[in-house]
Amino acid sequence: MCRSSLFSAVQLLGFDCGTLSVRFVLQGTTDHYEGQSAHFEAQVEPLHDPNLCIEFYHNGKPLPSASRFHIAFDFGYVALDITHVVSEDAGEYTVKAINNLGQCTSSISLRVQGMPYRN
Repeated sequence: MCRSSLFSAVQLLGFDCGTLSVRFVLQGTTDHYEGQSAHFEAQVEPLHDPNLCIEFYHNGKPLPSASRFHIAFDFGYVALDITHVVSEDAGEYTVKAINNLGQCTSSISLRVQGMPYRN
């Protein structure tokens, strides 16, 4: 099943992959402490392409199936939520949009820090 997504931090990015005409506008926060939740979202265009497939990757490998990873893909809205991030979640996340005309990708790095010391 085609579902996935990737997102950027406090920045807006637009991509035009030639004839594919897929656009990403990526938003999110890239710095998190262990135990926090990460949320990334994007608007992918064209909205009504029945052949559009969205895939997510972490460090170049397909995003693993895990209860902590939640992906939504509906009417051009794509979201990836990672609950209770751990240090192994750090790295590059890539979203790939694919249709009959080709593919387009966008990537962002997620940084995960240990919890700050509290008295």
